Amino acid sequence: MKKFLMPLLLLLLIQTSQAQTATTEKTSHYRAAEEMLGTMDREKMTNNIMEQMLNTQLKSNPMFEAKRGAMEAFFKKYMNWQSLKEDYIKIYMDEFSEAEIKNITAFYRTATGKKLAEKAGILAIKGSEIGQQRVMSHMPELQEMLRN
Repeated sequence: MKKFLMPLLLLLLIQTSQAQTATTEKTSHYRAAEEMLGTMDREKMTNNIMEQMLNTQLKSNPMFEAKRGAMEAFFKKYMNWQSLKEDYIKIYMDEFSEAEIKNITAFYRTATGKKLAEKAGILAIKGSEIGQQRVMSHMPELQEMLRN
């Protein structure tokens, strides 16, 4: 079970590692970040990433397919966009100025920006799979290193 849940939880932690739950005052900076996330279609991206991660993990561990419903319910309850939105807004506000956020929004309105937003989820999943495969292919070496 740990082998199944660890990569899934790792990606979730990466997505929310800098998130803080404090309510953010709705300044122009806040509104710019909120608009940018909407332009990026971050809600759809987040939902797609969760679904793709779950499918990838279930494909790797078919014995957990019977638990799909419970896992989907858990992620819909705790990892839905409404529960994550404020955290994402805060992350972007902490990392980018209002002017930078407006520039990013302008980019995501271009054809290339829209394509990046569309492909970001699959790129994240593929990157995660590469990392997982790399670690798994060298697991005996890692286990040996951890024993010493």
